[in-house]
Order: sequence, then structure tokens, then C-alpha cells
Amino acid sequence: QPNDQSALLGGTATFAATVTSSVPVTFQWFLNNTNPIVGATNALLILMDVQPNQIGVYSVRASNIYGSVTSSNSILSLAPLIVPNYAANLQPNNGVEDTFIKVERIQTIYGASQFPPFPILITELRWRPDTLAGGPLSNNLQNIQIDLSTTPARADHLDFTYVNNSGADKTTVFYGPAIVSTSFLTLMNGTKAFDITFSLQTPFFYDSSKGNLLIDVRNFSGGSAFLYSSGLATSTDSVSRIVNDSANAITASGSDTAGEAIQIIYGPPTIPPVISPQPTNRSATLGSSSTFTVFAGSAVPISYQWYFTDTNNPIGDATNASLTLSNLQQGQAGIYLVRATNIYGAA
Repeated sequence: QPNDQSALLGGTATFAATVTSSVPVTFQWFLNNTNPIVGATNALLILMDVQPNQIGVYSVRASNIYGSVTSSNSILSLAPLIVPNYAANLQPNNGVEDTFIKVERIQTIYGASQFPPFPILITELRWRPDTLAGGPLSNNLQNIQIDLSTTPARADHLDFTYVNNSGADKTTVFYGPAIVSTSFLTLMNGTKAFDITFSLQTPFFYDSSKGNLLIDVRNFSGGSAFLYSSGLATSTDSVSRIVNDSANAITASGSDTAGEAIQIIYGPPTIPPVISPQPTNRSATLGSSSTFTVFAGSAVPISYQWYFTDTNNPIGDATNASLTLSNLQQGQAGIYLVRATNIYGAA
């Protein structure tokens, strides 16, 4: 039977069916049991550029001249991000990162290259425990605050003044008491599971094209159990941090080029497309060609329609992100605009 699959938004997922038959077999794949997938008529189903509307239950019907059989359901789900996305041997289990033990403030920056190239909505953050902590165990945090923001700062170039690193969209995503726990489960790659969980009270909209991600953790009370969080011992250009032993600190007292490996649970933001950058003016000679191009950030599919002069004059077949005008004539000089539309609205 096909196995369950997990894919990043924009990534690839593959379902495979193995059928035993003495005569030729035909296949038809279905989404959510009742929706046949056009062109999906092979034993292998490859989904490219996975989008939210493809998340669901997949099954396949195999038929020969004597009858047909339908597979069990297989689920396609969104794979969580792990940042930084390093191999297990670069994620030591004894980094002794005491984020959940000490009263302190830590700002950690994660490079935009670690994230999808379109906006996402971050709904949960997960850390993993250190092997030295032991477990399973729980920890009662009386007061902890987590802020997220998009920052123009770069890894290994954080300012020692905390406020200078935070972006204009700084959002408090969690504040107050928390009971954090770990089952202390060892994964197949030898590291611990990411099961120190913070479901965000306020989900955070993050667009990697706008800058890097800054996570600002302020532990006001410290913890009662040695529930370390596991970090990275290797220096890298995509992560770094600053720290102070006071949760109310304005400036950091130390820094390093490492950081904590965290797991990010996310989904598509339910927002219309965002056009950035906008198309720019063009100048051309008679008989030549000219091209306008637009970029609309979105985690779900986008359709385009270009217009001449205003939105009452759609240009036939101009439904791509780029519009090329060939053999230009005087009557084509003027104003061009484009509407980008997804399931949540238009821009």
C-alpha cells in the first residue's frame, strides 16, 4: 500500500503503488477519495511544488480486465521546518543550552535561506532536550516571553543592543506561564525529538524575502528542572546569538556563532498576494519588444491578468507573471498593470 508522505510547501512528494497481476493494469489516483487526479494514471504519483490545496488523503485504484482494487488511504501533510537544517552529526546532544533553566534573555537569528521562498504563518515552536537533562520530565516556567520579528540584521553581525536587532514587525507570540515537558524520545538519527513545545498565542507571518528571522526569548523566572535545550556546536553563517543573564537586559553581555536547533510548525498564510517588487516603467523604440515582470509572494497558487490603461481593458492571453510586447506600435504606449489573485483575494 502507498505510505504516508510529508512535504515542505513548494517541495516534492511521491506515492508509489505495487500491484501483482498476470495481465496489464491501469491506475487512477484520487485526492480525498472522490476527486480523480487528472493525468495520474501510473503506479507512481509525483507531486511537484506542493501547495496547501494538495494536502489531504491519497488513494489509488488499480484495474485489470477482471476487476479493480482500491488502496488504503495515505496522508500528505506539511513537513515541519528544522532550522538550521544541518545533518545530525552537526547537532550534538550535549550542548547544554539552558534556555529553560536560567533567568536570561537570548536573541537568536536564523538566515532567510533556511525558509521557503514565499510567506508562511508560524504557529508553533519546538525545541529538543539535551541528553544530559535526562527524562522524561516536566518543567514549570512561571513567566516566559517569546518575540519573533523579521530583521535586516545578519548572522554573526547582531548588535549588542537588543532593540537594534528587532524588526518593525516584532510580535510577542507567547507570554506568561508554561508547563514544558519532554518524552525524551531518541530518533533514528540519534538526536532527541523536538517535543519541548510552545503553541504560539499569536501566529507570526514571516516572509523570507524581507529578511532573516529573529527569535527573542526572555525567561523571567527560570525553571525548576534541568530541561536543557539542544544547540549547535559548529559556527555557521546562517545562525548566531547574543545573551544576557537578565531577562530585562537592554544590552547583551556575550555572543557566539552557534544557536539552538528548533523545529517550526507552519502553514500557508490566509492572505491575498503581496506584490513586491512592482513592475517598473519601460521605454522602447517602434518595432522593438519590451517586457514587464511582476513578483507576487504567496504560499498558494496565483493567477495573473494584465491590463492596458485600466482594469476595464484586459489583455487577451496575458495571464503570466511576465508580459512581453512584440513589434511595438505607437498605440501600445501607455499604462500597464496586472492583478495577481489567489484563493484569499487579489492585489
